This record gives sequence, structure tokens and C-alpha cells, in this order.
Amino acid sequence: MTELTKSLEDYMEAAYITRKERGNIRLVDISERLEVKLPSANQALKKLRDKKLLDYEKYGNIELTKKGERIAKDVYKRHKILFTFLTDILDVDEEVASEEACVMEHALNPKTQKKLANFVKNYGGD
Repeated sequence: MTELTKSLEDYMEAAYITRKERGNIRLVDISERLEVKLPSANQALKKLRDKKLLDYEKYGNIELTKKGERIAKDVYKRHKILFTFLTDILDVDEEVASEEACVMEHALNPKTQKKLANFVKNYGGD
């Protein structure tokens, strides 16, 4: 599996969510979602393009590759599981839960992720 920094995982997740919400992905969308300047977003997307996780031409639409789609979806899934656990089970405020899920999603082992997902599902969450 391609090793990504926490920051690059955040970019992948942002691209995935943006596409789900808008149907397409643009640099400005990623920049706004992550609250970073356009040059920073551009540099990160170039790194992801070099890793063959997305197709990106400056000023054009951004497309996730198949491998990029898998990675982005996995990061998004980890975030959702953690967010659901924090809000539905631990009754953490949604804003706090979203921030904490974003931090924790990068450290979650796949085996732990699976166990947590089963727990949340059996508890009655997503």
C-alpha cells in the first residue's frame, strides 16, 4: 500500500468528499475545504499525482485514480466510523468529534478499524 503522510491523507479524503458532494473536484474546492492556500493545495496535489493517486492538470478538474479512490474511501470510512463512535456512543459534541476523528483516523490500524466498525454497527450506529 502507498504510504501517505497525514496531510496527504487529508487531501485524499477532501477530494473524495468534494466529489461526492459536487460531482467534480477542483483545486479551489480542496483549498477551501482544508483551509489552506491555493499554492499549498497545488503542491500536495502534485505529490499525489506523482504517486499516481489522482490525475490533475493545473486549472483543470481533478480525478481520483482507482488506487486513489480506494485510499480516499478508506480514509473517509475511518473518519465516519470514528465520528459515529464519538457522537453516537460517547455523546461527544459533533464539532469536537469531527476534529478528533480527523486526528485519530490516521493512526487507526486496519484490524482496529474493523473491530470498531463492527462495534458501532452492533451498537446501532452506521
